[in-house]
Amino acid sequence: MADFQQLLIVGTITGAINLSNTNDGRSLATFVVRVIERWLDYELRPVLKKTDFLVSCWSQLATIAQNNLDINDRVMVIGTVAAREYNGRGPQATIILELRATQLELLEKATGNRS
Repeated sequence: MADFQQLLIVGTITGAINLSNTNDGRSLATFVVRVIERWLDYELRPVLKKTDFLVSCWSQLATIAQNNLDINDRVMVIGTVAAREYNGRGPQATIILELRATQLELLEKATGNRS
């Protein structure tokens, strides 16, 4: 039996869609989707947890993302997760989870964004 992983998230795009091309000519779009979970703790106090996912879309899906998505749009993303090392501003590298999209759906266009 083969192993399989797939993750589905629904959240809001929090930054610009970055489009680039690899050396072999494939398109890559990356953007951040924030998922906000809300629940009540054992003392019935509201709890809010925000999780940011770096989403990468390849080839035709990258072009679709670039042409149709904007900051504050609500999206559903389905894909596989991989750990990636990111060298930010500080002296230490950070490990982030990258969601490599296989499916992408615009759920709600943010008010004031292009159609």
